[in-house]
Amino acid sequence: MMQFFTKWFYVIKYNISRGSGDFFGILMQQIGIIQITGATALIWVLSGGVGVLSYILVGKLFFNLSYNDYQLRLGSRIISGKMTTSLMVPQDIFLEGFVVSIGYRAGLVLTNLIGVITILIIFAINIPHSIILPTSLYQWSFLLYVPIAFVINYLFGVIVGCSAFVLRDKLNFDGVVQSYTSSMIVLSGSIIPLDKISHLKFLEYLPSAWLLHHPMQVYLGKYSFNENISSLGLGLVWIIVLYFVAKIVFKKGLKYHEANGL
Repeated sequence: MMQFFTKWFYVIKYNISRGSGDFFGILMQQIGIIQITGATALIWVLSGGVGVLSYILVGKLFFNLSYNDYQLRLGSRIISGKMTTSLMVPQDIFLEGFVVSIGYRAGLVLTNLIGVITILIIFAINIPHSIILPTSLYQWSFLLYVPIAFVINYLFGVIVGCSAFVLRDKLNFDGVVQSYTSSMIVLSGSIIPLDKISHLKFLEYLPSAWLLHHPMQVYLGKYSFNENISSLGLGLVWIIVLYFVAKIVFKKGLKYHEANGL
């Protein structure tokens, strides 16, 4: 048992260093994050949307905590042929990918949050009351959504990454990943809060809504206790559904791999 945990501890530790990158890369990332996040936040301030401003900025923090790009690593392994080698190792490929994602994302979080926190501080200092802070311990329960969103992101990554079994071309695969990423940004409510799109109410019930929309409703105090419990429960249901979908898609991809080769 101790060997099991020791092994995965070093896997996470190694991928934290991979995710954090070098100083120059970190600096360039933060400049981009500050520019994009700052411009978006400023638009909402000028339009008088303080509540939405908090949604955008704090939501950006949440999105960074829970996001992982496993689809890129899985797709790269499939296209390069390294997946065949991985399958020869007697270990759970899902568990291995999940643990690697935790470590890799932890490294990125340590760097990417710098830019967002900088913007939060700038707005809090220069524009009083521009950021809505939780007034009760209950509102901090939005952090319970972090592991739910992380697992949903990971399972989506498996499903999207498996498209590499069929595409087998990096350029085509990159196009699929870009489309997926932009779709998740929109469908999670990162650009426009989903509750502001009343005629598309069904978007709030898609698994993508647990990546940002629902946790931010809790943070802003818009959900009652019962609504929060229902939302958490439905998020867990989506995890179960996506897990079985991911397993099916992965097995289908392997069969295609065996039949056609890479």
